Amino acid sequence: MRHCRGWDDAGLSVTTTGADGAACTVSNADGERSLTTPATIKIGRSHSDLTVKCTKPGFYPAVRTFKAARSHYNSQAKDPSFLSLPEAAVDAASGAMWEYPGAVTLDMTLEK
Repeated sequence: MRHCRGWDDAGLSVTTTGADGAACTVSNADGERSLTTPATIKIGRSHSDLTVKCTKPGFYPAVRTFKAARSHYNSQAKDPSFLSLPEAAVDAASGAMWEYPGAVTLDMTLEK
């Protein structure tokens, strides 16, 4: 697994309904992480979409993609007295102003 910039910024819990032990990948523009459900991993903040894909023998693959949301911090940053323009620009470029959900559940369906 390659090192991904900023992967230690936030936690993400991943579970799969009816299929504990599924092999999953979590990816965004900064890279990809692997896990086996249920698990919690550290991910970096980014403005890019977050995709979670899980597979397990005997089940159809499950995939969900999440748009990065502006964090509460970002709404404060719009106040000129809160952050300087250079600080806001750096936070926007680094992904610090964005967040993903803290928990994701994918429904796994048995193959017929």
